[in-house]
Amino acid sequence: MFPTLVSVILYFCRLGGTVCDLGSGCGVLSIGSVMAGASLVYGFEIDTDATKIAVKNVSEILDDEDEGRVIEFVQGQVALDFPNGSSCDVFSRFDSFFDVVRWIKKCIHA
Repeated sequence: MFPTLVSVILYFCRLGGTVCDLGSGCGVLSIGSVMAGASLVYGFEIDTDATKIAVKNVSEILDDEDEGRVIEFVQGQVALDFPNGSSCDVFSRFDSFFDVVRWIKKCIHA
C-alpha cells in the first residue's frame, strides 16, 4: 500500500502545486516534495527540535536546481494554534487537496 501512496503524492508534486506536510518531523517528505516538483511546501511540526533539524536539512540537501521553490516550516499544533481564519490559516490558500487519511481508508475498505 505505501508504494502506491508515495506514487500518488509524487504525482501531485509533479503538478508543481502546494503541499501541506502535517507532522513534518525532520522534513524528509517536505524536502522530497520540493525535489519532486512542488513549488511551495508548508511543514507543520509540534516538536521544536524536529523543526530546527528540518530547517538544517533543507539547507544541506536542496541545491540550485530547487531554487525558487519554498519550504516554510511552522512549529505548532495546526488545529489549536492555527484555526480557520487565523493569520496563519494556510488551508484557506488551497483550491483543492489530497487527503491521505481519507485515501487510505478508501483503500482499506475497497
